[in-house]
Amino acid sequence: MAVVLLLILAALWAALLLPPYLRGRAENRPAVSIGDFRHQLRVLERTGPTTLSPANTLRGPTVPQYVPPTPRRSSLASEVSAARRYAAVRSMSPEAVRRRATQRRRRDVFLSLVALTGLATLIGFVPGLAAVRYVALISGIALAAYVLLLLRIRNVAAEREMKLRFLPQHGAPEPALLLRRSAN
Repeated sequence: MAVVLLLILAALWAALLLPPYLRGRAENRPAVSIGDFRHQLRVLERTGPTTLSPANTLRGPTVPQYVPPTPRRSSLASEVSAARRYAAVRSMSPEAVRRRATQRRRRDVFLSLVALTGLATLIGFVPGLAAVRYVALISGIALAAYVLLLLRIRNVAAEREMKLRFLPQHGAPEPALLLRRSAN
């Protein structure tokens, strides 16, 4: 009985820890946290705000450019996927980038709640761990509430899109008309 319980716990830990590890390997990210930290510092250095241009140059402040991370292993498939990601990010507006990050965050929260509910439900069937059933119940309620919240957000956005209409833009008034209005 104890061996079965240990096998179940080992399987649950593997299910919890293996997907992020495989995702990191698939994206060719360095597994070393120091290397990742240095990469993030380089990105921050490149994209940091430039409020004042240096006094010894004649050109203005430089516009930060997105440079995709270089993969450790160079293969044609990883280079093509990096080029596609670079082109996709370059062509997206800041609003689209923000929307994409929001969607990714919502998906991650949803999948985490699903995983927590499923794992807690499975562990709740182990004899002697009946208290975990309450965790499964609470996480199930949280999952249902989150799904309802996402549906509400989607419906509000659809309703706003249906009702919101911008007025047509007429040409700017003539400068002479503006001068006459300001003189009175």
